[in-house]
Amino acid sequence: MKLYSICGLFLILLSSPCFAGSSEEPINYCKDPASWKEWNELLKKHPQDDAIYALYATRRGLCTMVESRMIDLNRATRIFEDIRESLVENYRDQSGPKEKNQAL
Repeated sequence: MKLYSICGLFLILLSSPCFAGSSEEPINYCKDPASWKEWNELLKKHPQDDAIYALYATRRGLCTMVESRMIDLNRATRIFEDIRESLVENYRDQSGPKEKNQAL
């Protein structure tokens, strides 16, 4: 079950575009209904995955901060991408050797 959650998390995390290094203004996904729908479906699909819920909560909070002009979109995007990348690396570290052993 945990492996499916990890796979689901990787699907959403790795399919999301990265804007941290971009010089252009990132797309504001906070105002994108399709993006929120994707996140809500992911939450329903993986109700026990704390990492997905943590990312969702982070995204929700950062969007609130952008909307209230506490931080700008570029900074919010950078923060989200840093946290997302950290979680991806953590999952890679945790699942990497186990997957190799299972293949043998």
